[in-house]
Amino acid sequence: MGVRGDPDARPACWFAEAEPSRFLDSVGRSAAFCWLDASEQERAGRFFREEHRELFIGAHAFWRWSLGRFLGCDPADLKFELGQHGKPRLIEPGGSALETNLSHTRGRVAVAIARGGPVGIDVEAIDRRLEPSELGPRVFAPEELSWMLDPADRGQQRERFFRLWTLKESYAKALGIGFGIDFAAHRFRPTAQGGWKLDRAPDPAALDVPWTFYELSLGSGHHLSVCMRGAAVPVERLA
Repeated sequence: MGVRGDPDARPACWFAEAEPSRFLDSVGRSAAFCWLDASEQERAGRFFREEHRELFIGAHAFWRWSLGRFLGCDPADLKFELGQHGKPRLIEPGGSALETNLSHTRGRVAVAIARGGPVGIDVEAIDRRLEPSELGPRVFAPEELSWMLDPADRGQQRERFFRLWTLKESYAKALGIGFGIDFAAHRFRPTAQGGWKLDRAPDPAALDVPWTFYELSLGSGHHLSVCMRGAAVPVERLA
């Protein structure tokens, strides 16, 4: 096992993203399906619409392919178990001490791999059907909502919505509780350095936990955010 999977190496985070259908074209759909375990294959078979089935297979195959490249193993040899709230945890190959997370949406899949702390990732299509001004009050703190709806930056309202939404989703996924979190009760603010900081939470002790937040607007019309526990953890695209 290389230094990437060494549990004694310093904390670090990597991410990868792709268009699911193109990925399946490149590796072959039959091969990609065979990488999935029995549970994933069964879940894929439940989808009624072909486009949803292809997105699921492409996302999970890309996740396994990315981890396989990272660890130098066959994608089909990877084994996961689900945590209390359904967050997958890598259990084989053993000894890697890696955390990983997956997100997919129409036209995009994103994967995070971390060493040294929990990680969450979220990717969203910014042209999806929703009205930021209607959904925002349900998931954002008042100060976040004011930032999103700033009249001086009216043209950035949708972009700001998805910056905040993917940030909060990635944080909730790093915690391992997903939609079990009260999104509006957790307030984030932009920092002078262009990043983000959690500055309000129901449990004040949560503010003492250091987090690294990373975001990226993709040319494909998607926005991606990564959250990893730890201060100033380097976040790199997986080569």
